Amino acid sequence: MKNLITKNGYKLFIEKINNFKNKKKNLIKEIEIARSNGDLSENSDFKIAKEKKYILEKKILILEKKINNFKIIDPLYIKNKDKIFFSCKLKLFCYLNKKKIKLQIVGDCESNFKKNKISILSKLSKVLIKKKINDKIYFKNKNNKIIKYKIIKIKYD
Repeated sequence: MKNLITKNGYKLFIEKINNFKNKKKNLIKEIEIARSNGDLSENSDFKIAKEKKYILEKKILILEKKINNFKIIDPLYIKNKDKIFFSCKLKLFCYLNKKKIKLQIVGDCESNFKKNKISILSKLSKVLIKKKINDKIYFKNKNNKIIKYKIIKIKYD
């Protein structure tokens, strides 16, 4: 099964891979410089640079495997934009603390609660999907407290 990702999330993923690849190029230069410093068996700079390169190569490989399993969702093709679906940016009103909360429903690999990006696989997303403006939802938080929200805005970029 493919992992859903937003267009922006995919772009950030590519940037991350390219950043790692650039770091790898720099490490290769470090390795060459360290190699020129004499006996490799006693050359700690060489060993450290080789280890860093190995770790970076593993990270690149993992990210490239993930990228091959992505399905990019373009909000332009979402027909029913008055309902909440993947990639939707929304605003909720919380009846408990009388605050407005901004969220975006994104792929699991790009979720980041500090940035208000929640995974499509999360319990909250599952409650929100297919809801419309002015719908009220009830969500049980991790403390088993049921909180009431009202959907006040839905937006697709």
